[in-house]
Amino acid sequence: MALVVGCQQQPKPTPPAPTPTPIPGPVHGISCEYPEGWVGSVTEMELDPARPVHYNIIRMVNVFEGPLVGEYHYRVNISVVRQELPKDRTLEEYFGIVESDAKKQYPDYTRVGEYRTVIAELPAVVRTFTATSNGVPIKNTQAVFIEDTDNVGYVITYDAPEEFYDKYADCLELVMRTFEFSWKQEGNR
Repeated sequence: MALVVGCQQQPKPTPPAPTPTPIPGPVHGISCEYPEGWVGSVTEMELDPARPVHYNIIRMVNVFEGPLVGEYHYRVNISVVRQELPKDRTLEEYFGIVESDAKKQYPDYTRVGEYRTVIAELPAVVRTFTATSNGVPIKNTQAVFIEDTDNVGYVITYDAPEEFYDKYADCLELVMRTFEFSWKQEGNR
């Protein structure tokens, strides 16, 4: 005879509101908030050396991974890419390069929206497009801006299946609204 005793689960405390999560490394010096429950990671990667040199070879990528959605288990995500640029690259030139790369990656690229805004006190161009990725119809938004003190370009990208795009779009707004340069906060320039 076995005696089974139920266990009492303590109520879970309410998690604190998201706090700015710094991207590691003193060189990168940026931070932003990202959605609770999402996982953040940072990598440095080399671009294909055979590519035309529009920007420096090394770039930092910070990825915030959200939930798997749909029958195809697509991972909703937001990435922040930091790229060193040639001196005096304009926002329009950089935006053109980013868009050209997207068109090469997605042959069925279709721009569905564009607007201008300000991110971290810098002018930005935000563009939304639809495409197909591995057979999944996606909707993608990219915010492009340049911190010209160091000639560094940033691209914040939100990527989700088209049918789930609206459900997680506020996550992109959170990242864009809270993006900041920690060195400006510390007055180190």
